Amino acid sequence: MADIDPKLKREEVIVACVLIVLATLAFLFLPKQEYRVYNCSIAEISPDIPIEAKEACRKLRMEQIK
Repeated sequence: MADIDPKLKREEVIVACVLIVLATLAFLFLPKQEYRVYNCSIAEISPDIPIEAKEACRKLRMEQIK
């Protein structure tokens, strides 16, 4: 059996660690596809729904009335 050069083994470990760190950073900073669905029937009374969503609900309601 051939002896493994300790220097080569250490370099392989360093390369593996760097790749793991880079992969983790890439995963953390990927753009997230995020969307939310709000129930327009409670939009006016719920304090948890943002103003932009309330305005969108009002606009949808006005379109339905027409």
